[in-house]
Amino acid sequence: MVKNALFLIKKCYRLVTFLKKCILIHMKKDSHIKILEDLGLSKEQAIVYQTLLEHGFMKAGSIPRYAKIKRSLVYKVLEQLIRLGLVQKHGGDNAVARYSPLSPEKLRTFIKAEKEKVQKKEEEFESIYGNLKSQFNLLSGKPSVQYFEGIEE
Repeated sequence: MVKNALFLIKKCYRLVTFLKKCILIHMKKDSHIKILEDLGLSKEQAIVYQTLLEHGFMKAGSIPRYAKIKRSLVYKVLEQLIRLGLVQKHGGDNAVARYSPLSPEKLRTFIKAEKEKVQKKEEEFESIYGNLKSQFNLLSGKPSVQYFEGIEE
């Protein structure tokens, strides 16, 4: 009787340990998806990419089982990820197409492009900031000074 109780306790302990690991993995996966979304991927793109990273080489029809996304949407998302350079398609024509994730290094390129866009927007804003500030000051009745650089023509 005591032997059976010890056996059950060990089984329960192993099960609890396994469940804790599963919860941690799930939490980690959710944080990865959130970060990928913050980088500019849609939620579905992030989920499909993460699923491919976890499971590797997959048929498109298998992805919805793990990603919990409708099959019709998976095909659309896979094409988007291919255009972004994050997924590669293998086979096709006569064979069933399979998809694999490409290196996350591609995300660095994506981030760099986003930085350049933000920097360009900042430069554009700086070019009109003086005029906007002057217009605001005129409305509020405050005197303003406007500086011009370069040679007057």
